[in-house]
Amino acid sequence: MRHLFRIAALAASLLFLAACEEDETPAREIEVTPAYLNGTWILAEWNGVPLADGLYLYVTFNRRESTYEMYYNFDSMYARLVTGSYSIEKQKDLGYVVSGDYDYGNGDWTRQYVVTERTDESMTWTAEDDAGDVHRFVRCEKVPDEIVEEASGNVSASAEGTAREDAGEGDTSAGRHASR
Repeated sequence: MRHLFRIAALAASLLFLAACEEDETPAREIEVTPAYLNGTWILAEWNGVPLADGLYLYVTFNRRESTYEMYYNFDSMYARLVTGSYSIEKQKDLGYVVSGDYDYGNGDWTRQYVVTERTDESMTWTAEDDAGDVHRFVRCEKVPDEIVEEASGNVSASAEGTAREDAGEGDTSAGRHASR
C-alpha cells in the first residue's frame, strides 16, 4: 500500500510540475501592411536555392505612395529598373496577398503572392497559383549605389560624357535612359 501511495504522490508531483511550466508565447503575428513592406529587400533565395553568384533582385517599397522600384539582372548583364505600384489584400483562406502592376502601361504582375514566414527581417512570397514558385526576401539597408547608377545609365553616360567633354565635344550624357 505504501508503494502505491509513493507512486501516486510521484505522479501528482509530475503533473503539478508540468502544469507550472511557462507556456510558450505564440509568435507575434506580423501584419503585411505598406509600413511593414516599406524599405529595401533583397531576394535571398528562389525556390529554396540561393541566387547564383552575380545575380540579384532588390525591391524598394514606398509605403506612402504604394509604389516600388525593382532592380535586377536576371535577363541582362546590366542592372535593370522596373517600377510600379502594389496592393495588399488579406484573404480569409490565404492570408496576406500582394499584387501589383508595372508603370508605363506594361500591365499587371503575372502572379499574386501569398506572404508568409514574416519576421522583422525576412519574409517569404509564394505564388498564389504555384506553390513551387517561392521567393525569400531579406531586409537590407539600401540598393547598392553602383546598381542604381548602372540602372539609370549614369555610370556609362557620365564616363562617356566626361571623355567627350575633355575632347571638346560637350555634354553628351543627357537623354540616356535605363532600359525597362
